[in-house]
Amino acid sequence: MKLLLLILAWICPQTTTAFSCAQPPVVTTDYRFQFNVTQISVSFGSYIRVECKADPNTDVTSYVWQKNGENIEEPSLFSYFLTIRDLSVEDGGQYRCEVATATCGNGYSTEISINTQPDDVVVSGPPSVAMGHPFQLSCTSNGWPPPNYTWSMNGVTVGVGNLYSVLSAGPSDAGEYTCVATNSRGQMEGSLTVTVSVTSTKVLPSTLAVSPEESAKTSMSTYTDASMAGRMRTIRPGTVGSTAQPATKRALSTPGPSSATDDGPTKQSTDDPTAPFIVLLAISVALLLSLVGVIIMIFVVVIWMMKTRSSRRKEDQKRLIEEEEEKGGEGDEGGGRVGDERESPWQSARHATVVCQCCLWTRH
Repeated sequence: MKLLLLILAWICPQTTTAFSCAQPPVVTTDYRFQFNVTQISVSFGSYIRVECKADPNTDVTSYVWQKNGENIEEPSLFSYFLTIRDLSVEDGGQYRCEVATATCGNGYSTEISINTQPDDVVVSGPPSVAMGHPFQLSCTSNGWPPPNYTWSMNGVTVGVGNLYSVLSAGPSDAGEYTCVATNSRGQMEGSLTVTVSVTSTKVLPSTLAVSPEESAKTSMSTYTDASMAGRMRTIRPGTVGSTAQPATKRALSTPGPSSATDDGPTKQSTDDPTAPFIVLLAISVALLLSLVGVIIMIFVVVIWMMKTRSSRRKEDQKRLIEEEEEKGGEGDEGGGRVGDERESPWQSARHATVVCQCCLWTRH
């Protein structure tokens, strides 16, 4: 069928009169029998089909649909339908049809805006900020028309736009930041919690302008601090001016990395000192629970073995009793005969005693 249409499209311009155009062709669109629709607002998963129509008096060579100024597919004589199945948020945008002709140039249809509500709102930024440091949050989302963004912190509106910046973080800047993306189809929100860590910042001594009097005081405090560490020095009266100045120079001219606590660059640490203890506590609890579980298993096994042995012992006793009862019955049946035929040990001993007495009496 397509091949036949191609042949007819190639033959018809040769057999008809030549086209003469003073302006580009008029291009219209048809969406559900509505011409030149400018906006289509439907829900996700919908089906959209728009037809591109050119002036029948022009020699059309190709159609192509564009989204936000870029071709969706290659131009073709049969690409006059825009079909979207299962509409998603990525399908939102500005669409138009371009018609190319051999003699009249190219023509364009009115733009159609396919609107979708915002989706996939993402808030990006640092979750932790040091006191006095700047930070910036950004908000992005899909949707057409492009959504507007509103920022709120702990439920209070603090700004608009896709970026929110703070020049110097303070305790009041800590909290949950929420970004709401809104357009004509609806709204969607995303959030991020930011914490502000309090760290002490120390001014480098090399940046201070010290007078001679303050220098002497600084040297005295330096010696006092040394005495607290077990390095007491004795300062004689009248020697403060001679000994204090070199001490101040040493304190102001040693910004090397070896003295990081006094002269090195300030390092801000946000590590939690209780984290190792929490980890050790969790490991100890896990080991304790494992040990308790092993003890319970051993206790259950021991009880099971004791019950098993007790039941076996009862069965053995019962079996022995039954065997003894069977043997006892057989002994009762033959006991009379055996008693008549055999003498008991006591009877044999008595008979022997009588015999012995008779023998002794005979001899006498």
